[in-house]
Amino acid sequence: MLKFYLAALGLCVFSGSLQAQKTVKFDYQTSQARLLDVNPTTYVKPLVAELVVDTSNGRIRDKWELTAAELAARVIPGDDNATVRNLRSYAVFKSSEKHNCDVVVAATFDVRITESGAQISIVGYPANFANWSSSKIADYDWIMIEKGEIPLPKQSQSEDDKTDEQKKGGTPPKKK
Repeated sequence: MLKFYLAALGLCVFSGSLQAQKTVKFDYQTSQARLLDVNPTTYVKPLVAELVVDTSNGRIRDKWELTAAELAARVIPGDDNATVRNLRSYAVFKSSEKHNCDVVVAATFDVRITESGAQISIVGYPANFANWSSSKIADYDWIMIEKGEIPLPKQSQSEDDKTDEQKKGGTPPKKK
């Protein structure tokens, strides 16, 4: 009988300790959007594309509301600038998703944080990448400049920027 009571007491203590454990629920969400940068991690032959800006409907104007809990999930403790960058990226992601675009060009933001959450306003033009192709030798200089690997030339002028007279070897136009 004593063995039965000890076994029952052990079972009660064991089951009581199981009930005392706390279950913690953890939610995590991250969002990322591009603001005019496509940076593949490996360059076999760089890929270039044109950016087609859709101005037919004017600028997009979106407001995204976050509750206090949603805001708390996006706060970077001790770094207010990183938190604002995170909120801006969230707004670009949501607007890109809403307007079915790859990027938001010339985006401006208004971020308001209160005790009840946050409101992020974004204004800009939707744009999509088009005419994807492998880069050509002529593209390499500006790709290297974008990567920061070569300095900008001091007085260079591309063929596209020259006037017809300059292309034929004439004198440059006078500065006003």
